[in-house]
Amino acid sequence: MHRLIVGALALVALAGCESNTADVRLRRHLGMAPGEAVTEAEARSAALRLLPPGSDEETVRIAVERAGIGADGLSSYYPPGQDGEGFILVGLDPNTFGVVKREFVLVLQFDPRRRLKDIQVQARLTGL
Repeated sequence: MHRLIVGALALVALAGCESNTADVRLRRHLGMAPGEAVTEAEARSAALRLLPPGSDEETVRIAVERAGIGADGLSSYYPPGQDGEGFILVGLDPNTFGVVKREFVLVLQFDPRRRLKDIQVQARLTGL
């Protein structure tokens, strides 16, 4: 009985600790070094290096495309709407197993002249 409980706990631990592929993909898209889980602060810094403030919409779109965002089917770019906010989504991979996974939303804030003003990064946990 003891072995069954230990085995079950090990399985739950492994399932819950599955590597978050969104972290890996976000690092690749933003040109970050491989490593542990991504923090919102380091993702924001990398995003601002890729998409410097003052960039116009077209420059942002081209940089996003070159970074491979949207090409993998698990990320996407939404250009700014009337409110001046655009979005980059780096979603979880539904084909990987894990109890809790992370995905990322990057909110791109544009000024009235449609130039990038700032980027905010939100890591979201998903799961059971």
